[in-house]
Amino acid sequence: MPRLNLKPLLTFLSQIARDVFVDNVIVQVIERHLLAPLHTLFHGDFGITEADFRDMLTSEDERALRAEKEGLEEKISRLKACEAELR
Repeated sequence: MPRLNLKPLLTFLSQIARDVFVDNVIVQVIERHLLAPLHTLFHGDFGITEADFRDMLTSEDERALRAEKEGLEEKISRLKACEAELR
């Protein structure tokens, strides 16, 4: 039975993972450090508040996570209220 050589495959996969990681870091740096300060240039010109501007820069994943977190926090508070009522 021939021995399977996984080293080239693992090397290839690690290179892809590294490239994806670097791309994600670059996007985050651009969004948070280069685009976010642009709000000060346009403040008041377009009637956009800073919160709205930051919301536009927030990715869909971050919005979904934030909504899920808020939903879980609401469930926790309701469960704590029920627990206190049962005591």
